[in-house]
Amino acid sequence: MASISVAGIEKRFGSTTVLDGVTLAIPDGSFAVLVGPSGCGKSTLLRLLAGLERPSAGTVHFGGRDVTALPPRDRDIAMVFQSYALYPHLSVQDNLAFGLRLRKTPEAEVAVRVGEASRMLGLDRLLERMPRELSGGQRQRVAMGRAIVRRAQVFLFDEPLSNLDAALRGQVRVEIKKLHDALKTTSVYVTHDQVEAMTLADVMFVLNHGRIEQSGAPLAIYDRPRTRFVAGFLGSPAMNLLDGELRHEGGAWSVLLGDTSVTLSLAEADFGVELRAGRRVTVGVRPHDLVPCEARARGVGEAPLAAREATEPGARGASAHATGPSRLNFVVTMSEPLGGETFAHGTIAGLSAVVRLDAKLAVRANELLALAIEPGRVHLFDADSGLALRC
Repeated sequence: MASISVAGIEKRFGSTTVLDGVTLAIPDGSFAVLVGPSGCGKSTLLRLLAGLERPSAGTVHFGGRDVTALPPRDRDIAMVFQSYALYPHLSVQDNLAFGLRLRKTPEAEVAVRVGEASRMLGLDRLLERMPRELSGGQRQRVAMGRAIVRRAQVFLFDEPLSNLDAALRGQVRVEIKKLHDALKTTSVYVTHDQVEAMTLADVMFVLNHGRIEQSGAPLAIYDRPRTRFVAGFLGSPAMNLLDGELRHEGGAWSVLLGDTSVTLSLAEADFGVELRAGRRVTVGVRPHDLVPCEARARGVGEAPLAAREATEPGARGASAHATGPSRLNFVVTMSEPLGGETFAHGTIAGLSAVVRLDAKLAVRANELLALAIEPGRVHLFDADSGLALRC
C-alpha cells in the first residue's frame, strides 16, 4: 500500500485547461473518491495517476516516490475500467491469471492468487465460463478480481458501475466496500454519482472546472458545503437554492425571498464575513429540512405549531431574537411518491423548490403547504462569489 500526493497538477490539451493546479493528499490505505459533473477533470486526473497521461505541470508521488515520469507498468497499480476490458476468448480463470502470467509469475503462485480472489468475489463456480456467459455484475467482479490478484499498492477505479442497472449498482457497490475493508489497499475511485461517492469514500474530493472545490469526509462536506456549487451538487434531490436579499431589522438577520422573509437563527458571530443589509445572498435548504407545519403534533388546546413558532422566542424554526415569520408558503406543482417517502416539487416565493414529505401525506398540484425551516439547517452563500458566508 502507499499514500498518494499530487502537487500543482495541470493538464492542458492545446488551449484547453482540463486540470488547473490540483493539489491533494490521500492517506495510505484509504478509499478516496473523485466526484463531480461530466467534464470536470476527474477522469483525466485518474489517468494521470495511472500514468496514461503526462501532466503539463506538477508532480505525482506514491508512497513518497516521485512517479510523475514513470510508465504505468512501473507504478505498481491495478485499474478497473468502466468497460470491464475482459478478454472475450479467455475463460474467467484465464482472465484473472492473464496479468500474472504476463509477468512470469510461477503457476503455483498464480493458482493461489486466483483462488483467493475468486473465493472473495464469489466467482468459484464461474471460473470455466466465458465473459459472454456472464451477467454485467459478474463481469465487473471478474474485472475487480483481476485487480486483486495483482496485489498492487494502488487500485484505480474508473466509473466501474456506470454500465450496470440500478439494482446491480447497489450490489456491486457493497462488494467494493467490503473488498476495501478486507484488503485496505489505497484506492482512488472516479464517479459522477454522488450516492457512490457518499457511501464509499473515506475522503472525498469534489471537482468543478478542473479544480477541487472541497475535500474531506463525505458527511462533513454534505453538512457544511463551502460553495454554492458543492451545496447544489451533493444531495438527492439537490439542496434548494433560493436567491434573496439580506435584511437586518429589530436586532435580527433575515433574508427576503420575493415577498417572504426567512429569519436566520444564527448570530452575527456565526458568519465568516461582515454582514450588511441589502447584500445579495443565496439561501440553501435541503428538502428534508423543510417540514410541513400541519404535519407536526401539538397538545390538546394548543395553538398550531406554526403560530407558536412565529411568536415564541427561541422556538423551533425561529431565532432567539426573531420577530419575523418562521414559515414559508410552498405551492405544489407535482409530486413523486416513492413508497417510503414523497418528493413534492413546487415554488417558494416564485422560486423552484423540492420538499421531502412523509409518504402518508398526500398532496395535489396547486395545493398550498405551510413549511417551517429547521433551526441551524439554513445555509447562506454570497450570490456573486458562491462562497459560504457561515463559518
